[in-house]
Amino acid sequence: MGRSLFWALLPVCSMLTIVAGANAQVRTRIPTCGRDSTGLGRIAGLLIADSAGISLTRGVTVSTPTTTCVGMSGPTGAYRITGLPPGEYEVSIGDLWINYVPRVTVRVLAESTATIDFHMKPENRVQECMAVAECARMLTPPPAATLEKLTEVERIREVAARTGMMLTRRPAALWQTPGTPYIFCIGSTSADNTMSEATVAAVRERFPTVRPITGCERAPVTGRGGGVVKAVGSDEKAMMILVTTITITGDIATVNGGIQGSGWECTFKRNGTAWIPQKCRTTGVS
Repeated sequence: MGRSLFWALLPVCSMLTIVAGANAQVRTRIPTCGRDSTGLGRIAGLLIADSAGISLTRGVTVSTPTTTCVGMSGPTGAYRITGLPPGEYEVSIGDLWINYVPRVTVRVLAESTATIDFHMKPENRVQECMAVAECARMLTPPPAATLEKLTEVERIREVAARTGMMLTRRPAALWQTPGTPYIFCIGSTSADNTMSEATVAAVRERFPTVRPITGCERAPVTGRGGGVVKAVGSDEKAMMILVTTITITGDIATVNGGIQGSGWECTFKRNGTAWIPQKCRTTGVS
């Protein structure tokens, strides 16, 4: 099979975590994964960085609806997944610190190599979001009447909290799928809430499940699966959105925050009384 070239194009508006549905398919490892044997095929190619500073060493996953085979690319970006029974597969790559790269479907033939390359671009979760209408709406400023009730810093905290909520799903297309609304608790740390009541109320106008950070608690860590965040007084799952530091330089605000252990940094630009998200990137994962 000839070499295909797949471009991970910069979308036009989607962490942390992909929120999986209750009926998510559990995949098992392909028994022959990694074996270069008679009758089996391979998928190989290159991960290509379109900007400096992007790591080429990443996980590469080849999967069917029920099975999977995982490998790694090397420091030059080359990867090779062997031991694949003939058939159709989806290929995906780890997207930490790069823009989301859509999965690619490829057909594997016996004793043949299907070749596909991926181009990678620097991470900007705002661009990803703006390409999906349901996600882009989350980043739309609130009415002027709401903004007028807030101070400048409160306006930045309000938009940063909404942007942090957006970052909890990846790819952005997951916002197109209705589901049980998560409870979001917003604050500056997991221990206290320096967001004013006015800020929390402004976010809650559009997202009724929002609470101050004190409305969430982390379950005790047990042997398996401990530390789950839940709403206080219930078993409802929740997420903590933290807005920790704000630096304002002219009409640009740089904000750092976190989502239950994962860090992010976003920049916002002043537009009248509103602050508009410009770009977001992951700064660390736990």
